[in-house]
Amino acid sequence: NLTDVVYTVEDVVKEIRDIKTRESLNVVPYTLKFKEPSTDAIRCVTNYAKKTGDYTFLSAVDLRLLALTYQL
Repeated sequence: NLTDVVYTVEDVVKEIRDIKTRESLNVVPYTLKFKEPSTDAIRCVTNYAKKTGDYTFLSAVDLRLLALTYQL
């Protein structure tokens, strides 16, 4: 009951391969809103991940989701 809306990038849902998990998204008590982060947010998060040494462990989807979080 913390929110009515959850923002994510569309590829997060596309990565879900398990049918049961994908179907469970139909009954979550919030609305999923898809939004893409800005180029500036992606650049900022990418540069920071490189500085911390995390860049090689993060997928493109991870970076975009982190950038969206940073942007919001």
